[in-house]
Amino acid sequence: MKNWTKPAVLALSATLMLQAAGCSNQESAPDAAAPENSNVAPTGYPIVKDKITLKAFSRQDAQLGNYADMYLFKEMENKTNIHLEFDTPSSANNAAKERINLMFSTSDLPDILLKNDLGTANIQKYASQGLIVALDPYIDKYAPNFKALMEKYPDIRQRVTAPDGHIYYLPNIKDYLPSNVGRYPLMNTEWLKKVGMPAPKTSDELLQVLTAFRDKDPNGNGKADEIPFSAHNLDFLTHAVGTMFGLDYQYAQGQLFGANFDNGKVNIWLDDPRYKQTLQFLKTLNDQKLIDPEIFTQTDQVYFGKLADNRIGFTPLYQPRNAGKYAGQFDAIEPIKGPNGDQLWSFLNPRATAPAFIITKANKNIEASVRWADYLYGDEGATLVYLGKLGETYEQKPDGSFSYKQELLNAPNGLERELGSKWTYFPGDQPAGYFAEKQLRPTMEGTPMASYVDKVKAFLPKTANLAPMLPLEKQDRREPDHQRSGDLRQRDESEVHTGYHVLRQMG
Repeated sequence: MKNWTKPAVLALSATLMLQAAGCSNQESAPDAAAPENSNVAPTGYPIVKDKITLKAFSRQDAQLGNYADMYLFKEMENKTNIHLEFDTPSSANNAAKERINLMFSTSDLPDILLKNDLGTANIQKYASQGLIVALDPYIDKYAPNFKALMEKYPDIRQRVTAPDGHIYYLPNIKDYLPSNVGRYPLMNTEWLKKVGMPAPKTSDELLQVLTAFRDKDPNGNGKADEIPFSAHNLDFLTHAVGTMFGLDYQYAQGQLFGANFDNGKVNIWLDDPRYKQTLQFLKTLNDQKLIDPEIFTQTDQVYFGKLADNRIGFTPLYQPRNAGKYAGQFDAIEPIKGPNGDQLWSFLNPRATAPAFIITKANKNIEASVRWADYLYGDEGATLVYLGKLGETYEQKPDGSFSYKQELLNAPNGLERELGSKWTYFPGDQPAGYFAEKQLRPTMEGTPMASYVDKVKAFLPKTANLAPMLPLEKQDRREPDHQRSGDLRQRDESEVHTGYHVLRQMG
């Protein structure tokens, strides 16, 4: 466990202020303009005169089929004259992470990376080793769509600009509030009817409802197989419980904790008494067998299977389509009020999030690759990613808006699995591109999602910050305990360690 020090937090704050100021040093990053490539058309399509092949890496989420067979990539090949040869290890059991680590450790690299889970710290590390290409020399000429977005939304430029002034990746961008809320508090309302209870409003009421779900066979199959409270993984579960104690999720790295931004100061969860209370509440849930016993180990596929088998009562989830025929049983409730009166829902994502497109040093067609990716940051490309083929997967309404075909909306295995099987790779999230209401609203059709945001918007944090890109020399900063001082040491460290002990005892 890293020891967070006051200097480290000050460095983080300084980095945020530098980035918020616009990262003005970006203009001096490349000394030379991007080289010309006679095979690449700077505008129009196809992108290249003579067809090229790019080796592409992407994790394969649980909802996805064979990338090579997807309509999205076939259509893009027809348009751009660029063929992708895919390496798509599964996202389950860390297979994709292990593959990508091996690729970078051996320098046996693909040309481009799509869904990758590298994280900005690793991106900077590999860029400093010359393994990842800086994209900023190419953006002005070959990425007009992305350039326009950075000019319109300074937060996007701030997000993607590294401390050295370079841009090493293009992000996933969502610009529609119902989609920027990454998870909603979804309750199985049919189960509530079966146990004769209203939706819980407080943490005490939540315990009572979950206990009834455990004991009263609300799925009606005569088995004690109900899982009162589940999530994709322990991180999401901890995050959901932490909101009842006022814990925000700023600057998080997906490591079971984040930070609050209190009164202009970064306050790491690990030194917050509310985190200890969160862990104690989690232990209570675990001791009473109210949370998923497989929460430490389950894959997304296992979790989705439980939803589709009508075994889950309460869960933080973006939308319930993976519950199949039981999807209509779920609805959002107001965030639960905790024992101290806190009522927060901190699953709010910034506009620009995950690194979604990266070019490695193996790539000999950088200009063409940047143009290929930039297509996804325009309206036509974004619509192709999210909606598929007009007349086949979606249709246009009289008012000009789009909706998925009813056969997809009613697919037994869920819309996302149906789309991901052969049409597009957005299911599982984090595709490259800029996606607004036009592309994102159709994903909510056939669910009560249009009303979800109304249940939580009063309880969302005012800002949403991902962990900033710190300079490499500050990313692993550690100091001996006796040298640590300042605000993060105002309480006895044993409280933090006690909290971790509580979490460990859950296993």
